[in-house]
Amino acid sequence: MGERGILPVFVGDIWAPGNEHVIRWVNRVTRPLMGQGVFSALVTSNAAHTLKDFFTSSPIPLTFPLFADSDLRLRYLCAVERRNAIVLIDVQGYVRVRWSIDGSDLPELKLVLRTTQSLNLPAR
Repeated sequence: MGERGILPVFVGDIWAPGNEHVIRWVNRVTRPLMGQGVFSALVTSNAAHTLKDFFTSSPIPLTFPLFADSDLRLRYLCAVERRNAIVLIDVQGYVRVRWSIDGSDLPELKLVLRTTQSLNLPAR
């Protein structure tokens, strides 16, 4: 969790062909969001050992942590059970915004940054 919040990005199987686009997107938004005190992370439905294999063999250098959510508990807590989604959570644990990921349709970085600024997320 950053000092103002976290932006978990939920995908199913990390090895799925369409997820490379999502991984590149998370890489692009990580640094600018960190500047605003918001950390990003990729949450998958894979087991932890699968993520370790992916991390060591990924041709894309990852700038964010990977989290295994094989029991889907975090997905249920964020109400994104059956879809790929991006969620903005403030430091008090409240979900502030949800974006659905539909194929390669991801929110532009400007929109995400404007949204985090306009929400006036509290610091701890």
